[in-house]
Amino acid sequence: PIDGGAGERDRNDTNTEYNRNTELNRNTEYNRNTEYSRNIEHNGDAEHSRLEVRTFGNFEVFCDGKPITFTYGKTKEMLAYIIDRNGAMCPNREIIGILWEDSAENDHVSYFKNCRSDLLTTLDKIGCGDVIIRQRGGLGVVKDMISCDYYDVLDGRSGLYRGEYMSQYDWAEVTHASLEKIM
Repeated sequence: PIDGGAGERDRNDTNTEYNRNTELNRNTEYNRNTEYSRNIEHNGDAEHSRLEVRTFGNFEVFCDGKPITFTYGKTKEMLAYIIDRNGAMCPNREIIGILWEDSAENDHVSYFKNCRSDLLTTLDKIGCGDVIIRQRGGLGVVKDMISCDYYDVLDGRSGLYRGEYMSQYDWAEVTHASLEKIM
């Protein structure tokens, strides 16, 4: 019989470490989902949200009434785009294509990752990180955790729309045209 020796122990140690990390990741995701469920149960709906988003006119985002600032300008636009998608998951490639429409995707992957990190870190720091859904290869928002004028209009709860929607972003013209048709 061949003795497992040091090589076998190293492989077992690596497998054990991998299994611990996998379990830690599962627990972290479970805790995020549990925390999200608790927030929904305690907060009820978006009316009690700490995060307020204004899409009519220029896009602005507030936490407890104070404007949120991001390190990168494109981070705010990234958040605007995933809010515009009305709760749908947005593939990273789609976001990159929208935010940097005039250049090759590969030119901006690193900048995209910095903006995504900026978005998640900034929202985590103010206690609103659970608003963002992060899945492999995409981002989304939890609509029920955001007070948003656009979402209110879509749900028939508000008459705030006055002909402007995310005015600073060209890609928002598609949604603007849709709003014009339903109003």
